[in-house]
Amino acid sequence: TDLAMQVNLFISGRKLKDLDTFSKSDPVCLVFEKINGSWKQIGKTEQIKNQLNPDFTTSFQVPYFFEKEQHYKFCMIDGDGDGDYDTIGEVETTMGKLMGALKQTFTANLMKGGQGNRGQLIVELRPFKCRMSAPSLACVSKLLPILQAAAWACAPKERTLYA
Repeated sequence: TDLAMQVNLFISGRKLKDLDTFSKSDPVCLVFEKINGSWKQIGKTEQIKNQLNPDFTTSFQVPYFFEKEQHYKFCMIDGDGDGDYDTIGEVETTMGKLMGALKQTFTANLMKGGQGNRGQLIVELRPFKCRMSAPSLACVSKLLPILQAAAWACAPKERTLYA
């Protein structure tokens, strides 16, 4: 079986491009995962009215599979009501890049049609907190040597790791 853990994705935007004429954009972030070669929407945030620096309260619980490449796309849109929207920009990345970001806070420039200057996407990862059952403890005991080995491989050679 694949070893996995659940993580929560928390999404924010900074300095989003203002696409509205008489007010500020009303952003929503759509989240997609590439499954069998196709993008599938796995969720969307709430809409925040007149905000170019949104901190969305909607989070997404997703599995992080060790040693499996997972692709995600974040599409920031300006919802105009009645289901219409304009795309502010999007970012494609992998779970590995999200997990490997400093303090597990991934930041990237939103792009549209090869054009930048559309604002920034911020995705913060937090482990999913839950009570551990006996099977979960067994899974953790299997994962611990893998995580220790990964930490050892990533550690500077002059440091010593203590278990």
